[in-house]
Amino acid sequence: MRKVLGQSVTLSLIVGSFFLGSVADAGNFSVSTGLGVEFATGDYGIGITTDSVVIPLTIDVYPTKRLEFELVIPYLYQSNSFTTSAGGVRFRRNGSGGVFIGNGANGSGAGGSSSGTIVDSDANRSQSGLGNISLKSGYIILEEGTVAPQVKPILYVEFPTADRDKGLGTGEFVTGLGVAVDKWFGNWQAYLEGSYNFQGSSDLYALKDFFCYEAGLGYQITDRFLSNLALLGATKPVEGASDLLEARVKLAYRLSAKSRIEGYLAAGLTDGSPDFGTGVAAFYTF
Repeated sequence: MRKVLGQSVTLSLIVGSFFLGSVADAGNFSVSTGLGVEFATGDYGIGITTDSVVIPLTIDVYPTKRLEFELVIPYLYQSNSFTTSAGGVRFRRNGSGGVFIGNGANGSGAGGSSSGTIVDSDANRSQSGLGNISLKSGYIILEEGTVAPQVKPILYVEFPTADRDKGLGTGEFVTGLGVAVDKWFGNWQAYLEGSYNFQGSSDLYALKDFFCYEAGLGYQITDRFLSNLALLGATKPVEGASDLLEARVKLAYRLSAKSRIEGYLAAGLTDGSPDFGTGVAAFYTF
């Protein structure tokens, strides 16, 4: 999924593949590029509202009909540094919004509770800059049939390119392993994507490995227009945070055989999720 919670970069690859199908079937190689903008706001369980904007550049490469790669290069803005993000998930920096000093790592050490030492990082200031660049790969091991769904294992790597001192990232790698399953039933499409994400050890955060998922039901309104309802969730990625869950309404429209636009509205269902989110993106396939 990269989708995603507070920093979801684009609509799911499953939705996008609906429009790329005619292009990918025509040959063994295709490339799609997209540019979007996403906004989210919420207090993420700390009582202080953070507004965030993500401008992602997305490059999808399909060497074959079964194999795909997705590179996402995001530019981030956030109204304060009380939250940060990793693995496409935005979360509170700790119980009181400051920065932990200690050996908190994967749920252990001084950073694992609100009693840790906190330093003043001028968290009220807005910050912006390059986010964490991510690379996602999937390979269809089972094509959709009359009864069988399409099954695609997924490998995800997020590189710590965001500035940790600004609170734009944790400064740690995130790697994920998952699988995406989807099936069409006439004009209806059901899909489920889940992955388990491993985070590095940090001297500032009590990071935890976490599971994230997206489940959705889509309806093909016309040959060009696809609608979708989805739930996105994740277990807590850091001690002191809470699980995340949000609902999304997505719309995608194919402008031509090579171009499409996508958009969504989101509402958070847990304290750890953004209260509200929205985004739009445009894609072109070469």
